[in-house]
Amino acid sequence: MISGICAAAALLATGTWLVRLATPALPSGFVETAQRLALGFVFGVGACSCAFAVVLFSRGLGASPDSGNAVLLAVALLILVNQKRSLTRLCSKLSKPADRLVVLGFGCAALAAVAIFIEHVVRHPEGGWDATMIWILRARDLFAGRTLAVALPAEQTWSHPDYPLLLPGALAELWTIQGHWGQAAPIALAAIYAICTVVLLVSAVGQRVGLNVGLFAGTLLLATPSFAMEASTREADVPLAAELLVAVLLASEALRCHDLAQRSRLLLGAGLACGLAAWTKNEGVVFSLAMFFCLLARRPTADGARDAAAFALGCAPVALLIFFFKTQLAPPNDLFVGNVWSRLWRPARFGELVWLMVRRLVLFQVWGLTLVSAIVATGWLWWKPARRPTTDRPLWQTLASAVIGVALIYQVSPHDLGWHVRSSIDREFLQLWPSLLFLLFSSGQFSL
Repeated sequence: MISGICAAAALLATGTWLVRLATPALPSGFVETAQRLALGFVFGVGACSCAFAVVLFSRGLGASPDSGNAVLLAVALLILVNQKRSLTRLCSKLSKPADRLVVLGFGCAALAAVAIFIEHVVRHPEGGWDATMIWILRARDLFAGRTLAVALPAEQTWSHPDYPLLLPGALAELWTIQGHWGQAAPIALAAIYAICTVVLLVSAVGQRVGLNVGLFAGTLLLATPSFAMEASTREADVPLAAELLVAVLLASEALRCHDLAQRSRLLLGAGLACGLAAWTKNEGVVFSLAMFFCLLARRPTADGARDAAAFALGCAPVALLIFFFKTQLAPPNDLFVGNVWSRLWRPARFGELVWLMVRRLVLFQVWGLTLVSAIVATGWLWWKPARRPTTDRPLWQTLASAVIGVALIYQVSPHDLGWHVRSSIDREFLQLWPSLLFLLFSSGQFSL
């Protein structure tokens, strides 16, 4: 009963924010409204999951779940409502409609992605390995009311019991509303996250450099074979990609904003998105730290410190939740057992790692030619100083730092390197792929 009330209250808070996002003071059209709904979905699911976690943790500590949930809902709703003005700042009117040929190409790519998604869901109704053995399994344990010791078994390292609980919490909330568990909720959640990622990319690039370029960026994302396939597996990588894209586009808009109050609000939103990414998967922690330090390193120093402080403040509420979860409830991560420092200094392993990562870039059945083309375009963009982005430089540095951070994790991993890279590196690249497309096409150096 209490769980149902908490779930209903969390969804009500999310719906209230969606209504606020859908009725901004600025004039808007279909694309702009779709963008705000996508932003609302990403933040709303995160708020619901955080509310569920606070209730869960407070019950485990013997506290009243009602009071913990009410406090978190109040804080989440205040944060989200305060973000309304800064988020609507992104919603400028598109300058002109898109060309029919570009729309046709986007439509064909969208139909192909939908067909791939449906085919994989029909063929694997239970989802991918990680979905079945980690995310959905944990959500079922939480929905069934099992204790955290049962839901997070330290001896089952293959299930990664230290992984954060955004997706399991959101699924448990949905099943609470349904009254039973099933595959419909994970499939719907995966599909909506994928749609929101495409909508955010197309609308953000379109508002900055034109809808033709935005649709072309969306076409590249939809035409990436791994995007639709990973979305259909119901794993956490596409939701994480959506949250990282929200963080990047809000931070990008903030770095272009000269109004300090507006800039700070946008960076608060970027910090909140990174916090939700860290609550989705451990890689979100790496990305959040990378963005914080890249913002802090900006010149002049005072501007960098102010921007980093606003970002950290937005990230703080979810970061506290993650800190409590990691230090009090979750078992240690299996990648950092033993002597980590001795594994770090292995030059031969690092050389093998670089070779394995480069080989995956040209794996046609996963990436086609999209990732290689984007890397070549990025090299062309940064080859001459006149073309190099200046405002978004910290965000490019963030992506590069995140890749380096992931490579270091592979370096210290106690598992066989070949198996570890082959089983996960494509998903690691996919998490950053929409953000890379946004930075690449919003640079203004490409036009249609």
